[in-house]
Amino acid sequence: MADETGEPRDPRLMRAGLAVLLAQAVALVAAGIWLGIHAATGAHVTSGGILALDIIAAVGAGALLAFLARWLARGSGAARTPTFMCEALCLPVGVGLIQGHRPGFAVAVLGSAVAVMLLLARGLPARDRYSAGG
Repeated sequence: MADETGEPRDPRLMRAGLAVLLAQAVALVAAGIWLGIHAATGAHVTSGGILALDIIAAVGAGALLAFLARWLARGSGAARTPTFMCEALCLPVGVGLIQGHRPGFAVAVLGSAVAVMLLLARGLPARDRYSAGG
């Protein structure tokens, strides 16, 4: 199938991008829950306020990514920019993880962010030139 520019758009790429996006969401929510359990058992090493902020940020970011994935799955072109911006914000986080000597986490963050951006860029239909912002 091709859009008006003749560029092929593959719905399989879109589904793969959504799957990676949902995996990111699940991982973030799981990390937030794990931090909460870790804090409840008294095994945390950071201050309570910072830990609470980490938990809220992880669960909130996971919920946001799940919301964006659902929005994209419904075919909304308006979800394109917020999704790409969230993924773009993951890039400096991944670089920070590399600098913090956490290469395993860095590969997961950078790899999934780049994968989502590439898969969705190829899988999303092109905006038509008459749409708002197009």
